[in-house]
Amino acid sequence: MSFMRSPYYVWHNGEFIHLPFRMSIKEFDALVVMRIAELVTKEKATLKKAIKNAIKKHSYNFGCDALCKLQKKKGAIDIIKEFSKQLKKKGDSK
Repeated sequence: MSFMRSPYYVWHNGEFIHLPFRMSIKEFDALVVMRIAELVTKEKATLKKAIKNAIKKHSYNFGCDALCKLQKKKGAIDIIKEFSKQLKKKGDSK
């Protein structure tokens, strides 16, 4: 299946997605939105699995924070804030 064509040819074979070496953020956003629309309209179970896997593997990355918030899970920012509070408490107790 082909997602995009000229100047970027992006496709997947069911297992791997093949991307160009460089892609503008504008073009990447368009690609992501098309894939999300595909998952929402046709493969909702796959979308739920993708969200679960992203949170499981990438919750410590800032890019995953929005997904964590949607699922009411702790993301990187929450983890940093908690760690900062713990450091402050340790500093105050000395």
